[in-house]
Formats: sequence, C-alpha cells, structure tokens
Amino acid sequence: MFKVNVTRFYAVVVLTLWLNTLVRAQQSPIAEARRSDTLQIDLAGAEMAMVKNNLQLLARRYDIETARAQILQAKLWDNPSFYVETNPRNNATGKYFYYVPAKDGPTNGNEVISSVDQLIKTAGKRSNLVKLNRIGADIAESVFADAVRSLKYTLRYDYSLMVQFQKSIDLLDDESRSIKVLVDIIRDQLQKGNFAEKDLLRLQALAFDLQMQRKDFANQLATVQAEVRTLLGVRSGVFVRAVEDSTLLRRRVPDSIDSLVSLALEYRPDLKVAESQYRFSAQNLRLQRSMAYPDLDVTVNYTRYSNYVTDYYGLGLRFPLPLLNRNQGNIKGAKSDIKSSQSDFENQQVATMNDVTAAYLQLQVNKDAFEKFDKPFVGRFDQYFQKLILNFRRRVIGLIEFIDFFETYRDTKLASFNLEQDFFQAQEQLNFSVGKDVIKN
Repeated sequence: MFKVNVTRFYAVVVLTLWLNTLVRAQQSPIAEARRSDTLQIDLAGAEMAMVKNNLQLLARRYDIETARAQILQAKLWDNPSFYVETNPRNNATGKYFYYVPAKDGPTNGNEVISSVDQLIKTAGKRSNLVKLNRIGADIAESVFADAVRSLKYTLRYDYSLMVQFQKSIDLLDDESRSIKVLVDIIRDQLQKGNFAEKDLLRLQALAFDLQMQRKDFANQLATVQAEVRTLLGVRSGVFVRAVEDSTLLRRRVPDSIDSLVSLALEYRPDLKVAESQYRFSAQNLRLQRSMAYPDLDVTVNYTRYSNYVTDYYGLGLRFPLPLLNRNQGNIKGAKSDIKSSQSDFENQQVATMNDVTAAYLQLQVNKDAFEKFDKPFVGRFDQYFQKLILNFRRRVIGLIEFIDFFETYRDTKLASFNLEQDFFQAQEQLNFSVGKDVIKN
C-alpha cells in the first residue's frame, strides 16, 4: 500500500511541476506586457537614450557653450568712455545753462568740457586671451567627451549587472516554485505517514535559502536600476528591464596590445584634458608676460571757453610706467603652473598605458575562462534537471541526492551567469581604458 501511495505521490509531483511550468510560460509574457510602467530596453537603445536625456551630459554641453562664449567675449574691444562737464551758472551773465556760438563773444556762454577715451591693449593681450579661451573650450569639449565615456561605461556595467541579476532571480523563482510544490505535497503526505518530518524540514530550509538569495539579488537589482534610471533620465516609478543581447559575448577581441596603447594615447579624453591643461598653462604664461606691457589710453577732448582759444581740440595719450609692477608674481606663478600641468600630463600618460595593459591582461584571463567553459555542459545540465523529477519518481535517487543535485545545479547556473558578466565587463573595461570602442559589434 505504501509503494502505491509513493508512486502516486511522484506522479502528482511530476504532473504538478509540468503544469506549473506550462502555465508560467504562458502567463509570464502577459504579466510583463501588462506592466505599463516597465521599460524594456537593449544596450544600444539605452545608450541613445542616455546621450539624449542624461542631465549630467546636458550640463557639460552648456559648459561648452559657456567656454565658446568666452572666446567671443575675449575678441571684443573695450568700450570707449565719454566725459562731459559744464558750469551750470554763468557768473558773468547770471544765466543758467546758457550756451551760445563762439562768434557771439568769448565770455557770453557757459563753459563746456568733453572727452572720449579709448583703451588700446598692447603686446597681443587680446589675441593671447582669445587663444587661452579657445584652449578652455577644447578642455570643455574633452571634459564632455570624458563624461560620455565614463557614463557609457557605467551604463554598460550596470546593464550587464541587470542581465545577471534578472537571470539569477528568474532561476531562483523557478526553483522556488518547484520546491514549493514539493513542500506542499510532502506536507500532505507527511500526515499520511509516507514521509518523515526531517524531509519536510530539509525542503523548507532549502526554500528559505532560495528566498534569501533572491532577496539579495533583488536588492542589488533595485540599486542598479536606480542608477540606470538616473543615467537615462527616467522617472523613479518606471521599472527598467534589460533585454539580453547574446551577440555582445561574441564580439571580436583584439589579439595584440601593441596598437591599443597608441590608440589610448590618441583618443583618451581625460588624457586630452591633461594635455589641454598643459597648453592652457603655456598660453597663460604668454598672456601674463604680455600683461607686463602697459596699455595705451587715447583721449580726444574738446573745450569751449576753457582754454587759450574759444574752441579747443586736444589729443591725449596716457599709459602707466612699468617701474614697480611688471606682473612679476603672475609670471612666476604661470611658470610654476606649467611645470605642474606638465607633470600631471606625463603622469596621466603613464597611468593610461598602465590602464590599457591591465585591462588587456584581465580581458585575456576572462576570455580564456569563458572560452574554456563548456557551454553544452550547462545545456545538458538543464535537460538533466528536467529529468530529475522523473528519476525521483522512479526512486532512482533519494531526497538527499535530489537536494544535492538541486543545489549543484543552482550554483552552476549562477556561476555561469557571473562568468558571462565578468567577460562582458572585461571587454568594456578595455574599451574604457582605450577611450574608444575597440571591441564592438
């Protein structure tokens, strides 16, 4: 009698699990479709949305416009100044604001003094300032390019994490459903005396462990999704789901590091920023040296009834004598700034070469592990897992062996997800280090 009940029990387990899988396969896409607040996006679409909507990139674009506006401002001449003076009351005539032509007499009208001043910058100050601001605009553009590079890397990194976490959660959900079916049936069979209580407790402990693992993955996924929403400029209520692209793991990987360092030295935006900072310091020294030369203040003035002739026209020239202040401090500071920026530039060059080397070596390690990984083995593992219930029904394996294989299957699948994610991240780390997508579809 007991053997008949056990046989029926295994038949019920197999049938229940099969129906549960069938219903889940039919309902899951519908449930996703009904989630109106879900944004499903692939990596290419995510990058396009980020470049268009990311607020940090928008701010950097405004920085470029600001820097270009400084070039325009530096080209402008200083405005001329106009001065006028008069005596409101004429003491000779007792009249106020009484102006008459000079032919009516030299003492009849009120006195008028006026002048126009124009500052003329010398020694190439204006052109040096224009060149300095052009370099500043180059820096702003390189900073924008570096922001795009950094945010793309962050987005790609987060995308791979989302794919890994989503697949891990789906796996754990599938296993949790299977264990829940077993727990419910064994609980029922326990009352009939067909199973020991320790078997039920062992399955319940396994179910609890699955719940805790799922919780950890869900928390990590929520954190990554929040960062992705910020990168894409998406409101907080939207659930972002990454669409997996298997072709990203089949991209061609460079076989040699020789050309990668040269490409990095040419394309890395942060290296361009350091190089532009060095050029900025050198140009600033030229500007400070030109500031040591005095500017000319040209004046054209006119007076009536205020000089030895009735209508007086004069031309004046004013400039400071560079006896005490010849801009020595700023020149000295600019020289020191050149040495500082040169050291920063050279350090950035060394760091860039080391980054590329490290990224390439890490990629080779992950590539080797990924290529040696037996992918058909995982496929066979999936197929065997489906046969596991049948073997359980036939009493080929016991509960302990079933649980042991169950845990091995879960750990192997999670490890394969992590291996794929590590390989993809290693590729993107090399792209980031070079400053150019040397690995792409």
